[in-house]
Amino acid sequence: MFTLQKPMHPGEFIREVYLEPLELQIGTFAEKLGVDTSTVSRLVNQKADLSYEMALRLSKALGRSADSWMKMQIAYGLYRAQDKVNLEEVEVVYRPRNLDAPEKQVHEFYENI
Repeated sequence: MFTLQKPMHPGEFIREVYLEPLELQIGTFAEKLGVDTSTVSRLVNQKADLSYEMALRLSKALGRSADSWMKMQIAYGLYRAQDKVNLEEVEVVYRPRNLDAPEKQVHEFYENI
């Protein structure tokens, strides 16, 4: 099975890149984001995943796009999921014949259902 390199959890990234260097307390940061301290604490301590709403708040507060925050969460989530899913148990249902034209083949697939 293909193994991804372990990506950073968004909360770990926030702690290491922003909070620690700026000596910014979680409570102060939470206040600036307009959320409860416990919400930021759970994120920074990797006890919660990043929500879409928080990605928007972080985008405004820290300057990175909401999309980049969500990509970080997706990468982390996929990495963690590798240990939970046994792909040996999954059967191939459909494999496109021409990978250069998947959209056409997806339409063909749905027409034949």
